[in-house]
Amino acid sequence: MNDAKATRAYWLTQGMARMLGISLSSAIRSGALSHDGLEAMVDRCGHCAHAEDCLGWLARRQGGVGAAPDYCANRATLAALPPRRH
Repeated sequence: MNDAKATRAYWLTQGMARMLGISLSSAIRSGALSHDGLEAMVDRCGHCAHAEDCLGWLARRQGGVGAAPDYCANRATLAALPPRRH
């Protein structure tokens, strides 16, 4: 994966997590997600054929959704992470 695609995948992964009320950095600090786990999520996202669909999905929402779309390569991983604490 080239740098531009990796950067895009990173921000799509972050955006999807944020939309679900998940802080990936908090998940790492708490031990719910490892650095390798985050790297695997970004890699899955970067190789997913639905990046454009994901961009549109994120753009149409304001937050507070219950789950990632069915086509999200990280749907199960995101569902297993705890929501961010306020």
